[in-house]
Amino acid sequence: MSNVVFSTWNGQLIDHRTTPDQAPDAKSAGLPVKFGPDQSPDAILGWGGIVLYNPEVDVVDAAIHYLEGVQAHSCGQCLPCPVGTRVMLDIFNDIAAGNGQPDDLTRLERLCHRVNTGSMCSFGQKAPLPIQHLLVHFQGDLERAIAQGSNRDGALNSHSTQMAPCTAECPAHTDIALYIERIKHGNFQGSLELIRETDCLPGTLGRACYAPCESSCRRENVDRAINIRLLKRFVFDNELRFGLQHRVTMQPAPDVAALPPVAVIGAGPAGLACAFNLAERGVKVTVFEALPKGGGMVKVGIPDYRVPSDVLQYEIDEVERIGVKIEYNQRLGRDFTLSDLKARGFGAVAVAIGAHLSKKMGLEGEDDGIPGYTTAVDYLRDVNLQVPLEMGKRVMVVGAGNVAMDCVRSARRNGAEVLLIYRRGRKDMPAHEHEVHDAEDEGVQFHFYTHPIKILTHPDGRLRGLEMVKMELLDDGTGRKRPTPVEGSNFEMEANSVIGAIGQDPDMTWIREEDHLVLNKWDNIEVDRFTRQSPHNPFVFCIGDAQTGPENLILAIGNGNRSAVYIEQFIREGRCTVAEYDRLEKVIRELKPYDKQEQVPLPGGLERFNSTWVPADQRVVDFRECEVGLSQEEALAEANRCMRCMQAITVVTRQP
Repeated sequence: MSNVVFSTWNGQLIDHRTTPDQAPDAKSAGLPVKFGPDQSPDAILGWGGIVLYNPEVDVVDAAIHYLEGVQAHSCGQCLPCPVGTRVMLDIFNDIAAGNGQPDDLTRLERLCHRVNTGSMCSFGQKAPLPIQHLLVHFQGDLERAIAQGSNRDGALNSHSTQMAPCTAECPAHTDIALYIERIKHGNFQGSLELIRETDCLPGTLGRACYAPCESSCRRENVDRAINIRLLKRFVFDNELRFGLQHRVTMQPAPDVAALPPVAVIGAGPAGLACAFNLAERGVKVTVFEALPKGGGMVKVGIPDYRVPSDVLQYEIDEVERIGVKIEYNQRLGRDFTLSDLKARGFGAVAVAIGAHLSKKMGLEGEDDGIPGYTTAVDYLRDVNLQVPLEMGKRVMVVGAGNVAMDCVRSARRNGAEVLLIYRRGRKDMPAHEHEVHDAEDEGVQFHFYTHPIKILTHPDGRLRGLEMVKMELLDDGTGRKRPTPVEGSNFEMEANSVIGAIGQDPDMTWIREEDHLVLNKWDNIEVDRFTRQSPHNPFVFCIGDAQTGPENLILAIGNGNRSAVYIEQFIREGRCTVAEYDRLEKVIRELKPYDKQEQVPLPGGLERFNSTWVPADQRVVDFRECEVGLSQEEALAEANRCMRCMQAITVVTRQP
């Protein structure tokens, strides 16, 4: 069923219990339509209230399933939540068994109030809400159940979890509230071990993650969001500083030794995450990497001043320490094919190649091999692999994303005068604001509403500069402003080198007809959205940039994590079934667990601790790391700002 018969979710009342034929469809109501690809929810109970799809659902039965989920996930750090909801569960079980009492509804009402007002965190504070809504809107049903017993027939299945809004926004679904809780209690290594369950590169992500979690932090509704990224970095740096040993927590199933090995192509974030998770399950994994070093685009695309090489190498060593084998200088399509891997006995392959091709700018002379013109991918690879470069005194970079920022800031560290060329304005730049600000501080010159049209050369063929045209933003008829050349505004700018940085794509030239792989309209490999398995060649799973196109690090980590679950399922059972966790995660995201308008009843004023930076005039002289992390005192203070915003949810279905 996809129609909503009744809902109180987020304060919006829908009630068509007496007119189910007029019930709105779930999509138009802004509520989840499916529970995974092949199931429909019968009811949802959680932090936002109740959603009822099937009018035949017994509300007593649904309440029991929900409260069982609350009991399973309550932390027990305060008494009102675990004890109060346990008593509620007992009352509903008595009602279902025909042992209800006349004062049960009054008792439930009092219990809801006590749990709501007495609990220390939002999990307990919000847990009673669905029960309160049942008491208000289903009083008659509950009274009949008390008098006659419940119609509970055992046909309902429940799927329960807890998740904070920040975790719901994290593509890797790291348990942020819990790892911050461990920092609060001084358990720094325990915090890092928890992070590693979903992020095998915590030191890298603690430096280079764009932290989508912070955009869904409820603390923002009070004063400012928790600095989640820097807290992750702090516990990693603590391990590195004190030489602590990462505890390997491999718990392989007894029969895992009989499973075939898995090949992972690419030692970037997605490939390493996939390999790490498989190895922790005891699966034998070999990673094939085209470059002489591991890390993928982190290694050859992110400069050392953002992620130092020793941090990345430490984390790669950790992946190898749990049993992952990495073979370097092995390029798919050149040194081996997918068929070769199958013939060698691998049970599955995860294609995790990065976006190592720069997009063409469409300039006249771009493909002529002009000395002095290069792409962002090639330039950053040479910088990070410490290849000697002769860029000259004046360098121009075309583009405005984060990769362009890495190029301009790297060129400044090589001593050049650097100009950035962009066809729109500063507010339109897709790069993260702090990257733009840092580039400005370091002396990069920005030229907005400017677009290159031709590479200029000296008589000997060397690059001389670019012919440009001024741009203006005009309405294209759809209401969107589009950059348009200003007639007669052509001019020339001189430079010794030009770097094109307008985007990247994965190289798909390795695909052979025998691979039976299909590209979608974005020229990415077509895979199942949940399992990442090719529907045309079940032997192949695709993750990272090859699946999504160029994406951020934490999304690559999340894709690698989830693919490992399905790869193990495939080599074990020969098929993939969508996991309960992925079904729940999709429902949670559709229910929007973070409400920017929520009035959080908590006084503000606690300072957010941010990074400190090496002064710009000092950091441009070399590639040493320029961001300074939190001290222990700052980390503890920042962790104590966390409100531990866990929220419960249960999806009820009648299908197994």
